[in-house]
Amino acid sequence: FQSQRWQVLLGFRTKRRILLTGTPLQNNLMELWSLLHFLMPHIFTSHSEFRDWFANPLMNMVEGTSAMNDTLVQRLHSVLRPFILRRLKKDVETQL
Repeated sequence: FQSQRWQVLLGFRTKRRILLTGTPLQNNLMELWSLLHFLMPHIFTSHSEFRDWFANPLMNMVEGTSAMNDTLVQRLHSVLRPFILRRLKKDVETQL
């Protein structure tokens, strides 16, 4: 998120932005923050806060250094749900 290309992208003045991507949650949460920040920089402003609130605690759960926290997972889902359109493979047309 600190590259020159990233800074140029953020500098575009547009009325609307749309992002089509694969499954960023399977990569890492900070990549997800970058995508959300590009779309809505006024809502997802702080890289470090997102990391402290979600990425670090979830990574600790995955690595087994902290217990599973269902409340934290539900909070992340509630933050993301309004911004994600998810299609299931069974719902996608097999032939175009």
